[in-house]
Amino acid sequence: MTQPELLGKAARVIARFADVAVNTGQPSRTPFTYAVPPDMPLSAGQAVFVPFGPRVLQGIVLQLRGDSDVEQVRAINAVADAAPVLDQLHIELAAWLSATYLAPLWDCVATCLPTGYGQKAVTMVSPVDVPPLLPVYPKDAKILQFIATHGRSTVESMRESLGTVSIQTLERLQGEGYLTVAQGLANPAARPRFERRVGTLRLASEVLAEAELLEAKNAKSVLSRILRLLAGEPDVSLGAVRDLGANPGHLERLEESGWLKRYEQHVERDPLAGYQFESRPPLVLSGDQQLVVETIARAAGTYLLHGVTGSGKTEVYLDLVRRALEAGKSAMILVPEISLTPQAIRRYGERFGETLAVVHSSLGAGELYDQWFRIQRGEARVVIGSRSAVFAPMQDLGLIVLDEEHEWTYKQVDPTPRYHARAVAEQICARTGATLVLGSATPDIVTYHRSEVGEITRVELRDRLAPVGDGTTRLGQMASVTVVDMREELKAGNRSVFSFSLARALKQALADGEQSILFVNRRGSARFM
Repeated sequence: MTQPELLGKAARVIARFADVAVNTGQPSRTPFTYAVPPDMPLSAGQAVFVPFGPRVLQGIVLQLRGDSDVEQVRAINAVADAAPVLDQLHIELAAWLSATYLAPLWDCVATCLPTGYGQKAVTMVSPVDVPPLLPVYPKDAKILQFIATHGRSTVESMRESLGTVSIQTLERLQGEGYLTVAQGLANPAARPRFERRVGTLRLASEVLAEAELLEAKNAKSVLSRILRLLAGEPDVSLGAVRDLGANPGHLERLEESGWLKRYEQHVERDPLAGYQFESRPPLVLSGDQQLVVETIARAAGTYLLHGVTGSGKTEVYLDLVRRALEAGKSAMILVPEISLTPQAIRRYGERFGETLAVVHSSLGAGELYDQWFRIQRGEARVVIGSRSAVFAPMQDLGLIVLDEEHEWTYKQVDPTPRYHARAVAEQICARTGATLVLGSATPDIVTYHRSEVGEITRVELRDRLAPVGDGTTRLGQMASVTVVDMREELKAGNRSVFSFSLARALKQALADGEQSILFVNRRGSARFM
């Protein structure tokens, strides 16, 4: 048993109190202290159910200790999950987020949890008896009419229809015997997906012989059709069996006779299922690219990769990822926009397809849930995503890359916590010893200044590269830039939005059968310009 396991075991034995981040819906920035029942095995990072006023709420254990600063504490009700859902890194990261961005502690913890894992507290109202003469108070009458029409409802749905509905009013109506008020937890927004399946327990020849025997007795036998299906395919979905006209009674008869079994199988929702990755060998790095890779790989730290557009920064990232994987580490690549993710998936999938995972907000809650646990299990060693992917539970992290690090989309605006993915990535790397690479052709001014004063190391790619068919690259030509003063054009009699030189260039491109792209920048709110 390793030293951390021994320490964890000792903590579970001597811990009498737990600091818990509780999903109260209130902007609290401190955990709440609870007593740990003597017979409850508990460790930091586990999800629990705790009493909070008259309610039972969901919480995450942040710390276990032997004493408490609070004299009277209530005990934890139950453990929600046997295995910890958060590791020590992300517990510390949530505390840092809360302290740095002055954000509610639970919101910061929830950011590190699987999508849809949090369970909010809900108040349910159920009708008991709606009297023939409704109460005198119009508000009471509206409440009773609502639940008489809609049945059991949440307080939130009542407030959407009726406006303000106070808990005190509901408790008074409950005391008068008109309704019941109960506190509970909403179902998680995401959970594991299971598929019901049917499998045969006999040899295919035996199953087919029994099917023929049943068919001889009854040509329309449903049991025969089920067995014929299983003779050709020994494991099928329950839906395929139902399509044959089977009902639960048919399946029970065959199950009792020992011909088949019914079971549930976990099905992973994979957002990469539609991709066909064609393995491609890496390009041969140029001298400058090789120098940059060797510099970054030499020592862990934070690096600004300042490279002109088309200088091959992605190939540098790919080689750094390869090195991280060969060292037994994992790697994370962040891109600023979801629209760039398919392009990144294709590039990285061609090299690391089997161990690739993707995390961004356009995926469904179920897909994000499954990807989170796949990453936590260590099955995915390369993760690509937008800013929220920075909280993925990577195992043995060795590298984080922020591509186009200057982009404003790395800043979370709403909801809380309003973090910057670059700052979070720096915290993660500082705590794990991983390398952070910030790549850009036009770095953020703060990042560039930090590289000037020596806080971070700057490496540069000054030349544009063009790929050659044999896997090598050659120097590419930098675009020529001409700045035209439109005031002088106006003096020369040009009243068009195009300068004379631009018009000539467009005509020449058309004459040569080439394409042109015009970028129009908005000036303030003057769209017509």
